[in-house]
Amino acid sequence: MRHSLCLLLSVWVSAADTLPARPVETPPPPFVVRVLALGHDPERRYKKIGGGAGSPGGLLIMEEPDPKELPPTEIYFRPPPPPAPLPANSPLLKAYTRVACATNLNSVQQVTFPAEIPVDAKLVIEKEVPAPPATAGAKGPPEKAYDEIGTLQRKPETTSSLIVLYNPVGAKTWENVRPTVIDTSEAVLPVGSILVYNLCRESLSATIGGNNGTLASGQSALVRPAVGPDSLFGLRLMLAKSGDDVQLIDSVRGLPPGSRAFLIIHPVPISRNSREADFVLFVIPADPKPEPVVAPVVTPKPVR
Repeated sequence: MRHSLCLLLSVWVSAADTLPARPVETPPPPFVVRVLALGHDPERRYKKIGGGAGSPGGLLIMEEPDPKELPPTEIYFRPPPPPAPLPANSPLLKAYTRVACATNLNSVQQVTFPAEIPVDAKLVIEKEVPAPPATAGAKGPPEKAYDEIGTLQRKPETTSSLIVLYNPVGAKTWENVRPTVIDTSEAVLPVGSILVYNLCRESLSATIGGNNGTLASGQSALVRPAVGPDSLFGLRLMLAKSGDDVQLIDSVRGLPPGSRAFLIIHPVPISRNSREADFVLFVIPADPKPEPVVAPVVTPKPVR
């Protein structure tokens, strides 16, 4: 009886040693933020050099645009402050440090946030403002100053977002531009679909990969185009102007497998485009997935 009890205990200990480890918590997926500074080119101004006043001679050169007529070169995402001061060498500092993303007029830039930033953080969107002039006797340059222009509320299920900085026709500077935040996670913008926005004053008639529809000014729609074996689809956009449909584009575009896209139609000055409208079609790759978690291997003890 004693021998049987020892054998049973030995088998029980061996089984406990071979039990699977507790499940490891899956890390959140990387958070990608894309920024589109959407607007019109600044007006070109020229000045004459050489030649006298009123003389036909001389050379016209283009002046540099006023910096206020261009979008900020970067915008920043500021996480909430830490609940308590952190030492300078703390690995958690990334969770409370501004994240910068470059901007470029009418093109998309992106940044991937550090994994340390909480998945439910409310991020303040900022732009840098000119620093005040250095005071006499200062030991170094003045600290950088920032101006809040909006917020980005991250959610645990959000894997990517689009920030649109839109400077409409007639606005001379970007000083009062406020961001529009669009959730572009795959749960909201599925693979194979296109999110369409009409920012023009006129209604938009569109044929997108065999889908026909009309969008009024300010409306948006989610479209799943029929894509051929070559990943191409037909795109035709018409704007209603003075009772007539004015064609903006009629061609084919690509939507690679596993991707999504957004299509934004927006007005531009007549000096840039006789149709007074343009569009941005940006293909979004699949959202990044979290790194696979490898459970620790437990080596069983031999049964004695």
